[in-house]
Amino acid sequence: MPIRIVRTPNDPANMIRVEHFDSQRDSRARPQGNYETDASGRITVRPSAARSIEPQERQFMIGLDLAQSNDWTALAVVERLKTGYSVPMLTRTRGAPYPQIVGRVADLLETPPLKGQAELVIDATGVGRPVLDLFRASGLDPRAITITAGQKPAGSLRHARVPKRDLINVLLLALQAGTLTIAQDQPFADVLARELAELRVKITASGYDRYEARDGEHDDLVLAVAMAVWMLEKSPSRLR
Repeated sequence: MPIRIVRTPNDPANMIRVEHFDSQRDSRARPQGNYETDASGRITVRPSAARSIEPQERQFMIGLDLAQSNDWTALAVVERLKTGYSVPMLTRTRGAPYPQIVGRVADLLETPPLKGQAELVIDATGVGRPVLDLFRASGLDPRAITITAGQKPAGSLRHARVPKRDLINVLLLALQAGTLTIAQDQPFADVLARELAELRVKITASGYDRYEARDGEHDDLVLAVAMAVWMLEKSPSRLR
């Protein structure tokens, strides 16, 4: 069962509630858990899933929230559908060196149905140019987002500077409208739901809303999904 967000404007704690609900959407919007991670952390598609892929044009965006030190690195695959978006894969890892992460992502991009139909967007906020260069040296051509505390996006779709509030709002609006579906039984779906539930809204002196994880909590999966959805929203659709 997918998850959706219920916001309660009159709540003094500014909490966001996460609910599970039934969906009668197209079966392609209901992820079937065909992705798995082996003991070494390598991401693969189960053989039965690879054989069942139909030769049709599809459009995916992979959001990668890169961690520093021993924090979590999160990856989300988001597929554009004619009715909205679905998340067929969520995963995260801790403590992996950047070259290893680059290798895993490169392997994933060569796996059907992503091969030739997926783009990559990474969070360049903390890791900076050296890690971007690692990806490019491996033959990848990622888009990059630097997350800011500003009021307006800037830059280009190759390297954008985007306020965190914009990323989170795009994700929450899609969840509230039911145009983004995430299967409850997918690995890490519960972690994503918990991260969403732990978001806190703070209103600045200028009247803008800012989203922050509660002390001691993480928002890596939230940002990975949000970056992918934001980038798809800004990119032209290839679906006919």
